[in-house]
Amino acid sequence: MSRFGIILTTILVSSVGVVLWFLSGSPTTSPSDQNPEELVFRLDSFAINLYPPALAEVNSRRIGTLLHEPLIRMAPDGSPEPAIASAWTRTGNTWRFEIAKNARFSDGGLVTPADVESSICRSMQPSSSWGWSLTSILSTKVGDRLLCDGIVSDGDFVEIRQSYDAPWLIEVLSGPAGWIIPKDASEPGAYGQVLGAGRYRIHSIAADSYVQLEPVDKTEGLAPVRFIYVPDDVRASSLFKSGKLATLHLQSPMLNKLVAEQAQSSKSKLRYRVVTHSFDRVRILIINEVRLTKMGLSPDAIGSFRDALDTSIDREKLENLSSGLATAAATPLPVFGSLRRQPPSERDLEKLPPLQLTVITEPDAFSDQIAASLPGRIGNIRLDYRTVEKGLLIDSLVKKDFDIAAIVIEATMHSPKFWSAFFDPSGAFVAFGKPIASIADIDLSSEGAVGMLQDVLTKDSNWILLTQERRIDAVQPWVQGMRYNRAGQDDLSGVILGTAPVAQ
Repeated sequence: MSRFGIILTTILVSSVGVVLWFLSGSPTTSPSDQNPEELVFRLDSFAINLYPPALAEVNSRRIGTLLHEPLIRMAPDGSPEPAIASAWTRTGNTWRFEIAKNARFSDGGLVTPADVESSICRSMQPSSSWGWSLTSILSTKVGDRLLCDGIVSDGDFVEIRQSYDAPWLIEVLSGPAGWIIPKDASEPGAYGQVLGAGRYRIHSIAADSYVQLEPVDKTEGLAPVRFIYVPDDVRASSLFKSGKLATLHLQSPMLNKLVAEQAQSSKSKLRYRVVTHSFDRVRILIINEVRLTKMGLSPDAIGSFRDALDTSIDREKLENLSSGLATAAATPLPVFGSLRRQPPSERDLEKLPPLQLTVITEPDAFSDQIAASLPGRIGNIRLDYRTVEKGLLIDSLVKKDFDIAAIVIEATMHSPKFWSAFFDPSGAFVAFGKPIASIADIDLSSEGAVGMLQDVLTKDSNWILLTQERRIDAVQPWVQGMRYNRAGQDDLSGVILGTAPVAQ
């Protein structure tokens, strides 16, 4: 699968946590009452790639937060915190980071400024999943590589020089683009594993089964961590309620009913945490304009069909189907604006030729419910729906072998820069969007840039947004140190195995 496929297989507004407490389990004998010996987390897919420059899939990122340490860490309120860098200063468009003298990789080797320089330069390359987010750093293109002119190591410091002020730079450097690996890192392992500077290291990986981590420093009293592959929601719910999973992301109405709603009605005195965060994750329809053009539709006809389909969707119904997991969304960038498309005139729809189009969708109950709620006809164009395995859906997107695709996209950072990368002709994710030449001319660091981007996408993009989702997690009472980044993704770097509160 291509790196673009991995990005959208699961594919940062400050995340303000609202913690609700619910009762769950039996009065005194629930397994969750017992303090386990290891932390176990769910993987809902096993498309694992742990190499930081190529990493983008959400399950891999969660594992990586334990294996790797970023240059700096971003607090939930958006403020930077020390990590590999112990201190930093800024002068204009130049950042100067002091590298912590006690920062070490999991083999005991010291992290040097040269390692930091090399790691960020890797992330800047066109072949990296993160190159699009680091384009503000000065560089020179030579063939298919970049010379990282804007990153210089000097004594205990690393200096990063930008050609313009990118408001998202620090946020990017707190994620995989800023995870530090050795300058002379050897070839990654079968799952992209390389030496990191996090609290854990890889113990073993079993294909389509588990990823086992062990603490780097066994004197710290850290519990072992295991990620297990559980594709089935019902099975995941059962494991969580029996205390065998530390947390559970309630990403479907079924899971919400099985865990959160059931917990509300439980008579147990043991209390789970159910945490709700803002989430830059949306469900969309992608219209393959290349395919529709080959079918004989003119640009105007495609625009009329897109606008009519967009404005005919009953989003309130979709929101109700989500059982509290989503809110209706009808704008290109729901987090950053509120523009909506306008319906075309009837005459435009009458000009649409008779066609049969298929909407392909992911194989989960929520996606099926959404697809079944979409219109069956737009003018003379009939729509039918087909569920396909996620890997095949991604492959169809990459090869442009589809009419319309329904998919979930989860942002890696809370910035319009992420979303513009789907439409910038030179953007990393344009295979899943549509090249729009004017996108490249918008200075996203300037005042009013979001409005300009919203205008362009409302008029020209091939996306139709359906819902924006909420992040709802169930967390065991013995799990401490959960954090969420600005996009709503969980960060396990500080998670520890605590002690469950005693039921009263």
